Amino acid sequence: MNKEFINYLDQKFNKIDERFKKNDGRFDRVDERFIKMEKRFDRVDERFIKMEKRFDRVDDQIKEKFNKVLDGQDRISKQLTDLQQESKMSLRLYQRHDKKIENHEERIYELELKAEPVL
Repeated sequence: MNKEFINYLDQKFNKIDERFKKNDGRFDRVDERFIKMEKRFDRVDERFIKMEKRFDRVDDQIKEKFNKVLDGQDRISKQLTDLQQESKMSLRLYQRHDKKIENHEERIYELELKAEPVL
């Protein structure tokens, strides 16, 4: 009976070993799938890194062009400010000259009035 029991246990253990071998095969296939997935993720990571570099370059180009636009706007704004100041100064100068001309016209008119009786 002892031998039969040992044979019985051997058979059971052999069946268990077969199941473990099948499961090992399944785990090996799952491991292979994970390795393939890791490679795919690595390729996706590389793509994202390349895209990030592209976005950085585009971002730098946009910043550079935006800075050029802002510089142009600053120059235009300064020119406009200069023109406004020039216009104000020209108006003041015109008003002064206009007053002087009016003053001269009055003086000339008065001189002409004084000079007429002498003739």
